[in-house]
Amino acid sequence: MVRRLVWVVRCGHRRSIVSRSTSFTFLVSGFLRISSLPIGVFAFITTNITGYLPRYFDHKYIILFGGALLITASAMLPFTDSPDTYWKLSFPAFIIGTIGCTIVFSNSK
Repeated sequence: MVRRLVWVVRCGHRRSIVSRSTSFTFLVSGFLRISSLPIGVFAFITTNITGYLPRYFDHKYIILFGGALLITASAMLPFTDSPDTYWKLSFPAFIIGTIGCTIVFSNSK
């Protein structure tokens, strides 16, 4: 006999019972979709730009620069402990990390 897991999910101001068989798109609220939109936009722009970088720089230095961006973004994230630091630290850290990860991924062989 298969037991169905039931989760209590907080949706706004009310609680909902969600079974495991329900699709996970219900769990991803509109905020998560909107907040990840800038990450996708910056990844798309960076992917188009990084295609031209190997003409001017060696792959080793491109990946090193992308890794430095990832370290910078990772160093910024521990200081985002309150909601008022989202636009000051979290959002730039997500953008810098996205650009760094895209640079490393698109130039690795």
